[in-house]
This record gives sequence, structure tokens and C-alpha cells, in this order.
Amino acid sequence: MKAKPIKENKDFQTYGEACYIENSSLYMVNGSWKKKIEIKNKPQRMKREDAARYYNAKLSEYWAAI
Repeated sequence: MKAKPIKENKDFQTYGEACYIENSSLYMVNGSWKKKIEIKNKPQRMKREDAARYYNAKLSEYWAAI
């Protein structure tokens, strides 16, 4: 089974989210790791201040929905 390449960033907006999605699709076949999802164009890493603002807004939106 080949990895399904993802070109558009529908499920992720940051480098960390892209890596998390990619790493969560790992599985082992005959002692070697395979990916179900391979993200070709990962976003660039954010600066620390920008990431803090992004995740603060994302968590605030999440807690408001609960």
C-alpha cells in the first residue's frame, strides 16, 4: 500500500499539525515503517510569537464551542 499524497492543507495549517497527521498514519509491515498519508508541501514553521497567537486563538475557539 503506497502512501496517499496530500497536496492541499485541508486538515492542517501549521508545520506541527502536518507532522502530527503524517506521523499518526505510520504503521509497521515486516519490520519497516510505512505511511498511509504523505504530506508533500508542509507549511513553513511559524515564529514562536505567531505560533502562540495561532494556538491561543485555536484553543479559545475550541473552549468556546464546549
